[in-house]
Amino acid sequence: MNKEQFTELIKKLQSPMNQQERTQVEQIYYQLRDTNPSDNFVELMFNEIITPSSIQGFCQVLFRQDIDTNGNLCALKRSQNDRQVIITILSYMAQNPSLLLAQLVGAYALLEITNQRPIQEVFDYIEQGHNSNNTEIQLNVLSLVSLLAISGASAFPFNLLEFLQQSLSNPVDAIATNAISCLLSLLTSDLVKVEKLLTNQVKTQICMAVLQRVVQTLQNNNQAQAEKQLKAFCQIVGQQADHLVNQFTDVIALLKQIVLAEVSEKIKTEAIYIFENICGATDQMKKKLTGQVLDFVQCCVIPNLVMSDADFNNWANQEDYDFEDDSIRAACENCSETVSQKIGKQIILSLYTDLFNGESIQQKFIALDFLRFTLEGIAHVLKKSEIKVLVEKVIILTLDENPRIRYDALDCIGQMTDDIGEVLNEFHQQIMGSCFQRVNDQNVLVQRHALIVIAQVIDLFEQNELYEHKDQLIILTENLFVEEDMKKKTAGVKLLSQLCEGLDESDLLSTLSKLVPDVLQQFFKAVQIIQQNELLKEQTEYLEGILDCIKQAIDAVPHMFAGIVDDIMSNLIQVLVYSESMVYYGCYLSAMQCTFKISEHFETQKYVEQVYKILIKTLNNQCITSSSKPEEEGETFLDKNQVAMQTQALITLSQLIDKYPQCFGLYLTEIYKTLKDFICVDVDDQTASKLDCICELLKVPDACNMEFEPVHKQLMPDLIKYTNIKLDDDTYLSLKNIGDQAESVQIYVKAYYSHYKINGESSFEQTVNEFFNILEQLWLNIGLMFKQEFEEIEQDDELDQEEVLAHFEGLYQEHKEAVDAIGGCLSAIIVSAGTSDINMSSKVISLCMKFLELGTASTPGITATIEAFGIFGDIFIHSEQNQANALMQSIYPGLTSIILNQTDDFDLLNAAYLSLSHFLLRSRSALAANNGDLLNKSVEYLNNLKEFGREETEQLFDQIVNYLVISGDILNQNEDYWKALLNYAKEMKSDPQIIADTVSFLSGLQFSQETTQLQVACLSQLLFGNYYNNIVKNAENQQILISIRDLLKQHHLIVQNTIQIMGEYAQKNATGFFM
Repeated sequence: MNKEQFTELIKKLQSPMNQQERTQVEQIYYQLRDTNPSDNFVELMFNEIITPSSIQGFCQVLFRQDIDTNGNLCALKRSQNDRQVIITILSYMAQNPSLLLAQLVGAYALLEITNQRPIQEVFDYIEQGHNSNNTEIQLNVLSLVSLLAISGASAFPFNLLEFLQQSLSNPVDAIATNAISCLLSLLTSDLVKVEKLLTNQVKTQICMAVLQRVVQTLQNNNQAQAEKQLKAFCQIVGQQADHLVNQFTDVIALLKQIVLAEVSEKIKTEAIYIFENICGATDQMKKKLTGQVLDFVQCCVIPNLVMSDADFNNWANQEDYDFEDDSIRAACENCSETVSQKIGKQIILSLYTDLFNGESIQQKFIALDFLRFTLEGIAHVLKKSEIKVLVEKVIILTLDENPRIRYDALDCIGQMTDDIGEVLNEFHQQIMGSCFQRVNDQNVLVQRHALIVIAQVIDLFEQNELYEHKDQLIILTENLFVEEDMKKKTAGVKLLSQLCEGLDESDLLSTLSKLVPDVLQQFFKAVQIIQQNELLKEQTEYLEGILDCIKQAIDAVPHMFAGIVDDIMSNLIQVLVYSESMVYYGCYLSAMQCTFKISEHFETQKYVEQVYKILIKTLNNQCITSSSKPEEEGETFLDKNQVAMQTQALITLSQLIDKYPQCFGLYLTEIYKTLKDFICVDVDDQTASKLDCICELLKVPDACNMEFEPVHKQLMPDLIKYTNIKLDDDTYLSLKNIGDQAESVQIYVKAYYSHYKINGESSFEQTVNEFFNILEQLWLNIGLMFKQEFEEIEQDDELDQEEVLAHFEGLYQEHKEAVDAIGGCLSAIIVSAGTSDINMSSKVISLCMKFLELGTASTPGITATIEAFGIFGDIFIHSEQNQANALMQSIYPGLTSIILNQTDDFDLLNAAYLSLSHFLLRSRSALAANNGDLLNKSVEYLNNLKEFGREETEQLFDQIVNYLVISGDILNQNEDYWKALLNYAKEMKSDPQIIADTVSFLSGLQFSQETTQLQVACLSQLLFGNYYNNIVKNAENQQILISIRDLLKQHHLIVQNTIQIMGEYAQKNATGFFM
């Protein structure tokens, strides 16, 4: 190709007439560039990049992009004269400074440094340009240095730090700016930790020198360059802030000087971010610095939380308005959040007091904004009395005469539900009263926000708390359904969804009878619209709300949908087709979830094929695309909405195979191939769901009268491949990945045993051994992965003490979830095998004993012991009695030692009591029950646990009462024992199954009249409380409930007195129970 043809080609490439021409031209360009040898292409490109023209800059970009993208395979590297080309470009740049050419030379020079073949002429050019009087050349040189500095100071044949110090001191501010960019590249390089010249002292000196230079630039009144310098310095601080702690006093003074100066808002914003970065890097604020930090917050941060008139007007005129993320107010909010975690509760509370005493609109706004962004940092140390004061202050401001203040006060309540939700429940009456008032506010934005906050607050409610506000919520919901405002209508369907989830059918039947027809009518109407037009944003949100509402309503009152399931399903199919084609992930997710929810209550088998085809189409869609433009070659684009849809598609496919395996015989091969070819982008969730789908496929052959063994032989190697992974330096699995794998194994185990029990299976012994090989490898991987991640946290010198503790806490939780998953799989094996397979129980016990080998001196050991005790509890219930006795004999000393030695770990105690209770329940062993030390210690625990009031202590309390009830029954304890125990039993509140078991035991006991009265009061309190529905709707409890009803009827006055004290919710439950 000659020069003229090449020039014409590049012009077409830069501005193609249409997509067809672009594709044709790109193909010719790539073919020419990738031809070997590449000298012709390099010569043509070289002529264009040094010849002024309309395509010169474009060619310079293309040439550099080839180097960046293809490295040693780029055209220049494959040519014979690569170095001569670079030298010639340097000569051209000496006369014609060019940023694009500097980037091109820098990219290739950096590649050659990586290849250990540095180009000396590049460094010669840098030194010569540094001494030039031409400012443009000096700037060009520093742009080149900025690229090469990534390779570290030692890559330069001269003292880079001295070089940059001279540039930093240059009176030309733009040159200093470029020098700071070079320092940023150097200090954020991966090689910075091994650079001997860059000691911590040197890094500190660099940071302070840069900050001083920023001040000098401001004194020169060059705000444009000062802003660029501060941006770069902010990034440096993000990496090196820990080295500035000892200079904090000076840094604060300089930053305060900048923020209070007459400079642009962008400069002040960068200064605030720098202050935040330094605060975030400190382990904890030194006492001598607290005063300065507080002074900076009061002088520079809090005043800039103020809302401008423009902000206020925009909010008033536009829903969902928010300020720019790069505004000074956003910086101050982020800074407030960081600082709150560092300077202590008392200082933050004193600031609250001062701010909430303000009377102007701006002062009130700042008070609310500061509270929203600082509360999380001190939430864990706040007392209830302090929270009460804050709640009262915020509620007062919901009555303010200014609508924006009322809006923000509501917003503050919403934030409190996230930060202090558990404690906030205690003030639900005041909070809900305030929110209900604002629903009728004069300002529509306040009205809408009140609805959002109500939804956030009631998400926290227990059923009895929700019941207290039932009438007002139902009236509100019904009123919202007749609103014209689309956002309010959406809030109405969402509120109805929450009520369906939280209230009983009897509480909602009248309301649902009125509103469900309207919900369905609006649903059908929306489906008609999507057949012809695209939905607007508000319409899409409304449709999502309707779908969620249908899902929850079907769960609450399925009989109300009995005659219209076909209409709903056929319309859902249309929504799925529409949302899949438009990539409306919100509608897609809601419609898929609604589809499966219907299948839980109605026969929807005939729609499985249609849903399946949509699922497969979703899984075959591309969520990653690559740009074909040469200047963007290699750049990929991820469609996050498509990823979310594919994740839901995997989940729904797994659910449908589980529900209707008989429908998938014809598609077994297609599904398997699709899953094998599917590349997981969302590595954690999609990998887990993909393996779940593969395991669910084992249910298909039996359901479709197909041969089981060929499918098992096809799927089992995949299960082994994805789970039986030996960790090494090249293989990484997170603890979450391991837990997900164990849950998939559980699916496979259940499906396999279901087949084996009925049909037998020739390779049973081999398969069982493979199951346990997988589980043992998963157990080994958990230990290795925990050790690796623990050491990484321990050795990370960039984490402060608080961050280390937070990382450890997260690691312990991930470890617990992974161990729980393996435990779940072992329990599934025990339950599936039943009492007949002693060999299987022995294998489970053997692996559990490995859990116990970790001991209880460490958190991982305690977690493993808890899991082992839980599995032992299942073994005691499901295994052969002699085996259960032998197991209890081996663990009894350790189990009772844990209880008697007053451990502080409530979860461990809970597991020990659970295991012991299950053994006693099955064996009725008086020998095991008659342990005086254990009984006395249990009573001691009950007395102490009353003082805590936390969830884990409440669970332990209930577990101990249950143990004492079982023991008392076995040992035929006297009435004094039962009187004392009944008083404890009344306090049970955490676990519906334990409460149901306790109610069952207590109702069967015969007492004297005095004790019977106590027995009836206790039964009333347990039965009619929060877990009433869990108990009465459980099929296993139906027989015992008949005798309980008879007993309570005989003592109806005691029942009435008890529920009168308990409140309206208990009264309603009692009325329903005796009807």
